[in-house]
Amino acid sequence: MSIDKSYCGFIAIVGRPNVGKSTLLNKLLGQKISITSRKAQTTRHRIVGIHTEGAYQAIYVDTPGLHMEEKRAINRLMNKAASSSIGDVELVIFVVEAPAGRRTTKWCSTNCAKAKRR
Repeated sequence: MSIDKSYCGFIAIVGRPNVGKSTLLNKLLGQKISITSRKAQTTRHRIVGIHTEGAYQAIYVDTPGLHMEEKRAINRLMNKAASSSIGDVELVIFVVEAPAGRRTTKWCSTNCAKAKRR
């Protein structure tokens, strides 16, 4: 009896609200798994999509947008959901909007690093 090798990895898609995380997930999977909208905070929980090709499987985790200010309870909860996803995966796809500039990129990079250390 032969045992075939298979490979599997978890990939988190993270970034600020409305940068296209859910759209990217849908494109990667070739079908609509995650809701997309122009309205901020459409994704409030982690959404999982799986792509299998031969012996390889990628498990994508679409996360809520990371909020720079955590004044509202909903923002804190969504940041917690996104941060916990970062610590549970092998790879992070960090999505940024080009005009957002260095401030957003630096903030998200710092918070991703903190989450990974947990």
